[in-house]
Order: sequence, then structure tokens, then C-alpha cells
Amino acid sequence: MIMITRGRLTTEYLKGFVAAPEDREDAMRKLVEASGSKMLAFYFTAGDRDFLMITETDVPEKITATSLAVGSTGAIADVTTTRAWTCAEFKTVGERAAGILSAYRFPGKH
Repeated sequence: MIMITRGRLTTEYLKGFVAAPEDREDAMRKLVEASGSKMLAFYFTAGDRDFLMITETDVPEKITATSLAVGSTGAIADVTTTRAWTCAEFKTVGERAAGILSAYRFPGKH
């Protein structure tokens, strides 16, 4: 499954980065691989979040553990991880929804 992780860089991270700028892609790839997952892309971004990482994993908790590990160092904050589906995968989700829709009762309807 594909997971998208976004977050903010802390002042501590920025101090270290500005003191010794480096390409962080290899470090992030090794971290994700240590969790048993695969990093597909890593970007620094502008706006309400400072980075975006796209990973592939068989168990979502592996990516959550990765975020917890880095977060525990004080380097990142306000991290969110979201599951992403391919169009084909989401078609299957829609098919499942169609199969269970008859079990739903709208509020106020009997």
C-alpha cells in the first residue's frame, strides 16, 4: 500500500541543516528501508508542511513507527500519514461500498 507522510521541520533540524547542508534523500531511504518498507519519493515543500514522503509498505504501522522514531529526536513535528489508493484499488473500495450499502439506514428513516 502507498502511504503519504507530511510534516514540519523543527528549529533543531534547521540549525543542523544550515550548519552542514546535505542531500537527505539517502538518509531517508535508509530509514524507511530499516522499517521494511520502500521510499518512492521524498520532497521538501513550501506551505503548511515542510516535507512530503511517499512510501510503499505492507503494514501501515511500519511507516508510523518510522515517523515516531524521527519525531523522538526532535527533528520533525506535526506529522500526518495518509493511505493512498491507486485508481484500480479505489475501484475495489467502491465495489465493497456498493455491496454493503443496503445495510445502511439513513437517520430518521425506518
